[in-house]
Amino acid sequence: MNDSGLFIPMYILKAHIHAMNRNFVAAHALLDSTMEIVKEKHWINSLRTMKACCNLIEGNISQAEVELCKAESRQPFWLLVNTRLLLVKGQAEDALKTIIQVKTKALQEMQVSTIIETAVLEAICEMELDHEDAALMALNEALGHGAPYGYIRTFLDEKAIVPLMETYLKVQQTNTKLHWSFVLLSYLEQLIEHRYSQGSLLDSLTPREKEVFTLLVDGATNREIAERLFLSEGTVRVYLTTIYSRLGVNFRAKVMLIK
Repeated sequence: MNDSGLFIPMYILKAHIHAMNRNFVAAHALLDSTMEIVKEKHWINSLRTMKACCNLIEGNISQAEVELCKAESRQPFWLLVNTRLLLVKGQAEDALKTIIQVKTKALQEMQVSTIIETAVLEAICEMELDHEDAALMALNEALGHGAPYGYIRTFLDEKAIVPLMETYLKVQQTNTKLHWSFVLLSYLEQLIEHRYSQGSLLDSLTPREKEVFTLLVDGATNREIAERLFLSEGTVRVYLTTIYSRLGVNFRAKVMLIK
């Protein structure tokens, strides 16, 4: 593996796609095989954190907790997965504290993917605490950041957010929160419509973006992708940025690839 910073995030993303498609055997096999050839501790921790995320999606809470303990970190990726664990365990107040911490830093550094994900999780935490107005405000913030970039998966991967999106839509239609700056109605309707379709995680990508993604997860470098698809390397980087945005990647893969 010539460049861990290029390939490991893509393997993590591919494992996440397997997990969201309920193919947990493939997800864990990919992560386990990658851990066998990686030496850097921070990448091993990231892979373990993804295993914990897959376990949470699968409903294996105890194993998720084991993996998080092994990979204990203060990186945003670990903190966000740990937040989901806290939510599952009914510890919404502790989860909310962590979310606010991560979101504050993300806002300072303008990490759009992380801002959206933390705002979505903040909304879920507030719902668990029966704070509907606060939950709607957090969702409004997430939608406001997501609309300009067409984010879909970051919302749809959180099943608990769907009822709140429907409530938000009703509020928007009745204008009962006039002091809010609402997002475009078409964007919100698109999110809800996508939620009730049974498409793949990659359905939000254009045909060209799927070509780029397929080559990258097969191990092609940016230069090789450019040569095979008759593109410039700069154009490939633009495609990768869009792909990460649409799929909601938040472990700095996007930043690594555009340096």
